[in-house]
Amino acid sequence: MSASIEVNPLKRRFEQVTESEPKMSPGGDDCEVKEANGLIPKDFDARSYQKKVFQVALRKNTIAVLETGAGKTMIAVMLIKEIGQDMKMNADKKLIIFLAPTVHLVNQQFEVIKIHTNLKVEQYYGAKKVDEWSAECWEKEIRDQDVMVMTPQILLDALRKAFMTLEMVCLMIFDESHRAIGNHPYTKIMKEFYHKSGNKPKIFGMTASPVVRKGVSSNMDCEDQISELECILDSKICTVEDKAELELFVPSAKVINRYYDPINFQPEELKTKLNSSLSKFDALLVEMRGKLLSQFKDTDEIFKKLRKRLSNHHSKILHCLDDLGLICAYEAAKVCLENVRILGTMEDEFYRASFLQCKYFLEEVLHIIEESLPSDYRKFLDAGTLDLEALEMGYIAPKLFELIQIFQSLGGTRQILCLIFVERIITAKVIERFMKKLSYLSHFSVSYLTGGSSSVDALTPKVQKKTLDSFRRGEVNLLFTTDVAEEGIHVPDCSSIIRFDLPKTVRSYVQSRGRARQPDSQYVIMLERGNIKQRNLLFDIIQSEHSMAETALNRDPNACISRVCCIDETNAYVVESTGASVTVDSSIGLIHRYCEKLPGDKYYTPKPNFQSSLSEGSYECTLTLPPNAAFQTIVGPANRNSHISKQLVCLEACKKLHQMGALDDHLLPYIEDPSRDAVIERTEESASGAGTTKRKELHGTAMVRALSGTWGGKPDGVILQAYKINFSCNLVGEFYSGFVLLIDSKLDNDVANAEVELYLIPDKVVKSSVSPCGEVHLDAEQVKNSMCFQGFFFNGLFLTSKKRREYLLKTEENKSLWCSSNMYLLLPLELPDPASHESVRINWRAIDRCAAVVKFLKEKSFFSADHSYISEKGDSSFSSTSSSYTECKNLEVVHLANVSVNVNDLKNMVVVSIHTGRIYSVLDVMIGTSADSPFDLTSDAVPSNYSTFTEYFNKKYGILLMHPGQPLLLLKQSHNAHNLLLAKPNEDLKKHEGQLSACRSWAVCNSTLHKLGTDRKIQGYIRDSAFDPRRWVAPGQLTSHPVHCKCPVDTNEVPLGRKFITVDTSVVVGKVCDRGHRWMCSKTIADCVEALIGAYYVGGGLSGALLIMKWFGIDAEFEPRLIEEAINSSSVWRYTPNISDLEMLESKLHYRFSVKGLLLEATTHASLQELGVGYCYQRLEYLGDSVLDLLITWYLYQNHTEIDPGELTDLRSASVNNENFARVVVKHNLQQHLQHGSGMLLGQITEYVKSVSESHDNTRSLEGTKGPKVLGDLLESIAGGILIDTKLNLDEVWRVFRLLLSPIVTPDKLELPPLRQLHELCDHLGYFIKEECVTKGDMFHAKLCLRLKDVPLTGEGCERNRKAAKGLAALRLLRDLEKRGISHSLYVAKQKKLEPVDGSSFMDMAVYHHLQPNDEAVVGSVPPKKLKTIEGLLPVETPANNNPLSEDGFEKVCDPKRASPVSVSINLQKGGPRSSLYQLCRLLQWPMPSFHSVEHKSRLPIEFGEGSERRVGFSSFVSKISLHIPNDGAIELTGDQRADKKSSFDSAALLMLYELGRQGKCVIED
Repeated sequence: MSASIEVNPLKRRFEQVTESEPKMSPGGDDCEVKEANGLIPKDFDARSYQKKVFQVALRKNTIAVLETGAGKTMIAVMLIKEIGQDMKMNADKKLIIFLAPTVHLVNQQFEVIKIHTNLKVEQYYGAKKVDEWSAECWEKEIRDQDVMVMTPQILLDALRKAFMTLEMVCLMIFDESHRAIGNHPYTKIMKEFYHKSGNKPKIFGMTASPVVRKGVSSNMDCEDQISELECILDSKICTVEDKAELELFVPSAKVINRYYDPINFQPEELKTKLNSSLSKFDALLVEMRGKLLSQFKDTDEIFKKLRKRLSNHHSKILHCLDDLGLICAYEAAKVCLENVRILGTMEDEFYRASFLQCKYFLEEVLHIIEESLPSDYRKFLDAGTLDLEALEMGYIAPKLFELIQIFQSLGGTRQILCLIFVERIITAKVIERFMKKLSYLSHFSVSYLTGGSSSVDALTPKVQKKTLDSFRRGEVNLLFTTDVAEEGIHVPDCSSIIRFDLPKTVRSYVQSRGRARQPDSQYVIMLERGNIKQRNLLFDIIQSEHSMAETALNRDPNACISRVCCIDETNAYVVESTGASVTVDSSIGLIHRYCEKLPGDKYYTPKPNFQSSLSEGSYECTLTLPPNAAFQTIVGPANRNSHISKQLVCLEACKKLHQMGALDDHLLPYIEDPSRDAVIERTEESASGAGTTKRKELHGTAMVRALSGTWGGKPDGVILQAYKINFSCNLVGEFYSGFVLLIDSKLDNDVANAEVELYLIPDKVVKSSVSPCGEVHLDAEQVKNSMCFQGFFFNGLFLTSKKRREYLLKTEENKSLWCSSNMYLLLPLELPDPASHESVRINWRAIDRCAAVVKFLKEKSFFSADHSYISEKGDSSFSSTSSSYTECKNLEVVHLANVSVNVNDLKNMVVVSIHTGRIYSVLDVMIGTSADSPFDLTSDAVPSNYSTFTEYFNKKYGILLMHPGQPLLLLKQSHNAHNLLLAKPNEDLKKHEGQLSACRSWAVCNSTLHKLGTDRKIQGYIRDSAFDPRRWVAPGQLTSHPVHCKCPVDTNEVPLGRKFITVDTSVVVGKVCDRGHRWMCSKTIADCVEALIGAYYVGGGLSGALLIMKWFGIDAEFEPRLIEEAINSSSVWRYTPNISDLEMLESKLHYRFSVKGLLLEATTHASLQELGVGYCYQRLEYLGDSVLDLLITWYLYQNHTEIDPGELTDLRSASVNNENFARVVVKHNLQQHLQHGSGMLLGQITEYVKSVSESHDNTRSLEGTKGPKVLGDLLESIAGGILIDTKLNLDEVWRVFRLLLSPIVTPDKLELPPLRQLHELCDHLGYFIKEECVTKGDMFHAKLCLRLKDVPLTGEGCERNRKAAKGLAALRLLRDLEKRGISHSLYVAKQKKLEPVDGSSFMDMAVYHHLQPNDEAVVGSVPPKKLKTIEGLLPVETPANNNPLSEDGFEKVCDPKRASPVSVSINLQKGGPRSSLYQLCRLLQWPMPSFHSVEHKSRLPIEFGEGSERRVGFSSFVSKISLHIPNDGAIELTGDQRADKKSSFDSAALLMLYELGRQGKCVIED
């Protein structure tokens, strides 16, 4: 290794550092932002004080204390570049972490670092859903990035979950590092991880104010706070002594005090009225709550929130009245009223009425305030200035009046950028609205900025960023903001800061003042005359600033950190396999997160319940989890602090949840990921944590005497005791190699004949057995090879690459690894041979080969220093074993380094890489490839610097391949060994409904079925095209219509691989070449798997279906014991309702349960958790949903053999849905037996029952009325309960439900959903639908528009989800159409084609309403539900990048008053003109054009087209086209003569487009 690599970059001389730095332009914070916006070049000149701080930061951990705007970030960038460059030189992959406390700062600093460095940089914050990332996601980010900019909570969570360790980090930068106090994430990162780390990263902190506490801070106070900060961050303060250069580059804002008079106007009478109004409406809410007969917790909580909301509105309005005046109080009431309109959208009539009280209260407040204002109060706003009358009458408060005077003093310029800091969000919103009403200040653009809190007044992060960007660009002049803009936000052109509300701390004072970046800028502080409290506060802040600066300046930079960080030895639970941890402090949050992942609904939110009891001065907390949790109750340790007792019980719960598998090894709620589990086994270590205690002790380790021996050095061989270890897995197709343990000692019988069940990944059990096999004699050579094998085997599994290479390079030194206290052999066995009588058959072939490999590698010395480098990424890759392509193609033998192997024997062989020592297994031989193949062979590979594998091995390792023409091998790298053992599954642990649904969704999804089908190679048996007699040939017959094979494969069978997959829609499916190759839709294979299972079910019943499913590889094994377990678990539920209630329900069902607990569970909603009930119907609902789907599908299939699959699907959808099930429940009064604890649910059920009873048989009156989902769930859970109670008797379940569901819908009674009806009707009539859907609060507002020739129609709907809102809008639009004599009928739903006079299909021209401009026009009459399938099958006639219409949004194009016509590009290929015309009609909402074609026959041949398009025929077609333009009449044209009907349509459509262009309706593009 060269000497330059050994130099520590952090200890180089200053001259060395500065010489390597590029020339830089002025490096202040202004530079950062401007450059990030692309306004100045990439390089910058570092100032001398920046270089000095940078030099110090290279030597030791540093906190840079510099004023805002001094360029602290650029020092950090210099540090990042220097350390990043050194990492690249040393090939040492480590991370640089940049922490910023807010998302604004993360965005800002990310841009700066990205612009100024060549490193790979990414940003991370909560809105990017980082909290949901898996270990694989984090591994990829860590592998791909050099610098990670993130909020501190993201890093803290990643460290706690063990997705990342500080050993991976070389530098951590803390922006606004003064926050590292108290319980801030900065502090937790340092105390929980940094100070406990053995390999600490470098620290660089940045702050303008290291003192943050409220009140006055003396020199001693500042010293104390700075020392504490240094202690926590393990860093020393560094500041600039010479202020001359700093003052030159960092302009200091001039501090100006502006005084306003105290309030003289005292609106006591008005306040009395407002208080009286609050009391009145609060009493009304209390009265309404009292009228409810039921007492439910959710009802109480709703009313408490309503009362609190009333109080908050009242408080905001009074604050504005006192601080801003009457006019602003009036505006505040309007702001509150707008928020109530967003929030007050409840489904239940009673709760809607309750929410309306908030609205009525605010309307009354508006009226009260309006009465106090003169009718002409707006004259004060429209006048040239505010007069004293407005001030004296209290319309404008003196403080606001003075603020207006300041704005007026700024003059009429629009160049000013001014930040106004206020304390409350409502103040910012109200003054912003008030300012916009002042006509004489209209030259200013005004806005406001708030943080992303949970307040209804807060702004979303997206709006915050947009507002801040507008202010930076100068589009906003006056920005009212809370403290969210105090820290780190760079606005280079900001020249004025106004503190409308005083800062509370010296940090707030310094930070807000630093926002003024322009020379001669002002920092205006507004003070009330005579207010001693305000004066003292300001004096204390200024005094504290001087003390802080003096203390920081006078500190000895070379002194050691004066304090040692006190690390709290708090209780924590650590997962041994990953290092993930949960502390007492974080345990409550983890429990809440676990509960959030459990299934719930709008009537019940899963959450933990805490009950504390006080005994003998100590608190003991009992935690109750939701009924669908892994367990329900746990009692924690006692503690004298009630909050700590709550934390302790949560910590115990976290331990138990992890031990039960409900939390994974990263202590995240276990989310069912069957897609992963179905393909690969879990390899992460998953320790149970049994025996973990709070106290940690240090002990030695006793050696097992039975495993000791002295036989290792005997030259004549040895006789050892043999014990065979066998493994048997409960999963079909899983086999494990047996081993033999050879030891000196003879084991006791109970040990020598042991059986142990090993619980691996969930639902996987391996039975291990040990049995004695007598004595085994090994000669000296066998002993030597066995020891060599064992060393190679275990070192290959457990060692890192570097250590593995060291082992393989050693010769005699390896003997020291064998000691008499740990001397045994563990050797592999051959597979059992019934013909052999040997008790132990050791696999000497494998052992001898491994020993030969080790000997070969040592003799050849492949692991020299020149060839020792290897990437540690651990990715599986293509590796060459390595002749021309012909040699590769005809190769039967592959030459490895030490042996030649037949190609057919390579698969599953274990090989070792001679240049790295890594062990691989061979997955496949990549026929058709060689070492001369492109290095970036896989489509998802990262582009590399090597063109071929030959070049890669030569340049990177200095290896010249002897056989480069050999095929490449697809290898799987051996993974590091992990402990796969889990705790023995808790018998009571069951997957909840969400996990079960995830398993089912994965099992039946098309991707899974496709894989199952291709694994069984059913694709070769699929016939997906019509029989073509022209292609059929008899033996000895030549085909008259040959289709030559152009496929890139020589065999009849096409292998699976990316090479033979395409997404090109121009590829035609079903067309078979002479070799039998054809392109097939991927979904077809999945459909055929479903069809085969269905066929077996029809022919052989459930047992037949299970057999074919098992053949496909679907885990459908049924164990009768599971039924007994389900019955036994339900039989213990205690009966909350009385017995007569259950008997009444059984009489309605006409079924009597043998296990009453099943019926009780089936009728219990999860909201009963509040009453201590530990079960609910969710799992039975999941089961019943599937059962009813199967039974109803089977019934419809048997009873409607004459209808097509599409109609069968419609019938099933109409029968198996929540709305139908809800009506069945109400029809039989089953809702009376639902056990729940939600007042909101009770109200909605009552309202729905009332709607159903009023509708009688008139189902149309119920359209738009949705039943609570709980009612449908109730019916499904009862079905699941009956299924278990009857021990899976499907016939009995159907007997019960055939009566309940009767009458089941028939084709003649089928009513499609309104949106489907509207779509089909418009498709039938040739009208287009325009859809709009926006969210307002928690509601979706949908708007559907269509045009009936000259009449525009609109339907609107508002619901809680998008689908329901569009359905309601469609319903209203259908009713409007019915009034005009246009209605949907079954004729429309069933009709295949609408035949015009000429016999052509009208639907041949139809383009469905939901096609986008880039979509292909669908040819033929296709039901909407089949549209996606057919889109995938049709060839594309229009190039994908050739958009026929360049639209600027639907709204703009459809505007009849649009300024410019729509642009149209025409593709002249077949179908192109029609496609362009249809798109134009869709965008402008014109009715579809109609075509009338006439066929002309000739006895003489007719020539059509030219060149390659030339055709000869005896028939020609001429088409006439008619297009109605709304409010503009119809256009009729006749096209040219063409050889076929569709080409004549294109001719007519082309003429129509040119005519529309001539009339100015559109613009035809070239």
